[in-house]
Amino acid sequence: MREIITPEINKPVLFTLDWNSPLESPDKNGNPQWQYKVNGDAGIMWLPEAGKLAIEATGAKKGDTVSLSKSKNGNKNIWEAKLASSDRPAETKAQTTTQGKQASEVEQARAALKEAEERAAAAAEKATSETTPAQSWPLAEQLLPFLRGAIIACSKAEDEAKQNGLAVKFTSEDTRAFAITLYIEHQKGGR
Repeated sequence: MREIITPEINKPVLFTLDWNSPLESPDKNGNPQWQYKVNGDAGIMWLPEAGKLAIEATGAKKGDTVSLSKSKNGNKNIWEAKLASSDRPAETKAQTTTQGKQASEVEQARAALKEAEERAAAAAEKATSETTPAQSWPLAEQLLPFLRGAIIACSKAEDEAKQNGLAVKFTSEDTRAFAITLYIEHQKGGR
């Protein structure tokens, strides 16, 4: 039977990855979490998105040993991971470090998206409480999937441009315009 590894506050855990990538396995509330098999299939753990991103930022792959720690900053969990050992050549480590930096940029974009979603949800809740029953589905809630898509698309486009030696930076207005365009096309029946 596999040992269930549960990282605790201020108690780093050391493990060896059995896979290159974890499996997405939503928790009972539907929140994203990631399943890792570790230590030669002797252990298993489930981590939130922030834990997964911390591991990815190290560039760790199958067979690498990782030290993972969780700490608190107010009510927020802070995840840190370090590559403890690896059998891969230095060139591969350099490549995975670049991938880790990209994962960190994606983490920042996701954090910004989550903050925007929370503000939109708060605005939607306020709008809902101030509207008549006929107006109970606020436009903000309808726009959220399109805002998510626009943020992710803009982030990926910036990454692709960077890899091709181009300096492309989308502003919040660009992202907003893109999201609205996606919404309008969806309303027309296109996708």
